[in-house]
Amino acid sequence: LYLAQLYGRTSQNAKAMAILEDPTYGLLPTLAKEESARNIPGFAPEVYKLGLQVYVQERQDQKSDSMMKLLEDSFKGDPRAADRLTAVYYRLSLELKEDLERQLREKKTKEFQATLSSAEAFYKRIASRSDNTFGTLNLVGETLFSLGESSKAEGNLDNARTLFGVARTAFEKMN
Repeated sequence: LYLAQLYGRTSQNAKAMAILEDPTYGLLPTLAKEESARNIPGFAPEVYKLGLQVYVQERQDQKSDSMMKLLEDSFKGDPRAADRLTAVYYRLSLELKEDLERQLREKKTKEFQATLSSAEAFYKRIASRSDNTFGTLNLVGETLFSLGESSKAEGNLDNARTLFGVARTAFEKMN
């Protein structure tokens, strides 16, 4: 797990995915097959957090959705589940925001569009949760609004409209 996390933190996502997905020794297949692995305190959420991080960065939306569901399920029964999920999503949100801002600065339009698509799906999934805290919804709204402002300043009005629309949805749910 630690090696895969190191790879994930240093954007060596292919290596992290290999550790996550290896059919024989991978972390995800092990969790799926071995109840004893799922019973190690904190292990499953850490694996799913890493999977979510890597799959969002790699724009693998179906796998990202799967990791979000598994992560949410791994916190079931935890009285602090909403707070823990907010912390995970906050960290990932900051990473996505940094990636998108860098892509805008470097004028990497295709890369920006692909990351934006994954980010939008990620944020919509967060916003659709029924147990969102005010902080989670504020995080989603503020992040997307900030990215919308950056897109607008760069003259990319279509992206700005999309970002502002998703931000508005998150802010409306705060009521």
